[in-house]
Amino acid sequence: PLVYLAGPFFNIPQLWWVTQVREILRAFGAEVFSPYHDVGLARHSTATVAKEDLAGLARADVVFALIDGHDPGTIFEIGYA
Repeated sequence: PLVYLAGPFFNIPQLWWVTQVREILRAFGAEVFSPYHDVGLARHSTATVAKEDLAGLARADVVFALIDGHDPGTIFEIGYA
């Protein structure tokens, strides 16, 4: 299955959390789309990042959301899915 890994990645603990969960899901045999790892922050414009994230959501079989605070991006991804 393709898992869309939604979650904030604005500080070191969040980055660590997203990376650890990604590796755990991959160890269980899942293919993982992680916006942080697969799209990145600085490579593209905001519009391009959003477009690629939505394409990842469209391809995903399931969304695995990491809730940390009230990150509007993660909340949007959950609602969109």
